[in-house]
Amino acid sequence: MMNKEETINRIKESLQKMDGAIQELEAIQESIKEFGKLSGDEDILAPISNGIFVEASLKNNKTLKINIGDGVIVDKTIPEAQELIKKQISEINKSKEKAVSEYNKVKNV
Repeated sequence: MMNKEETINRIKESLQKMDGAIQELEAIQESIKEFGKLSGDEDILAPISNGIFVEASLKNNKTLKINIGDGVIVDKTIPEAQELIKKQISEINKSKEKAVSEYNKVKNV
């Protein structure tokens, strides 16, 4: 069983990870927004791995390919993708609220 200090540290780490996830999702939202502004007939750099890109020609800027798990990829419009990201941020914020509540309970014991 964890002592009070270990529990507090675990919760703080979880909160930091959730904040990082939210920042990443917000950056993705901004990228999606900017992607929608493209003409749909442009040359772009497409990432194939962390820090590795290929030159590509954009054919369609109206839909995005989204991995929904288990290697299943679906088409989503930009508004649908933005809504998906918004829901993910909302879920993380709910988890953060629970973690803060737990933190306050542990800290005040």
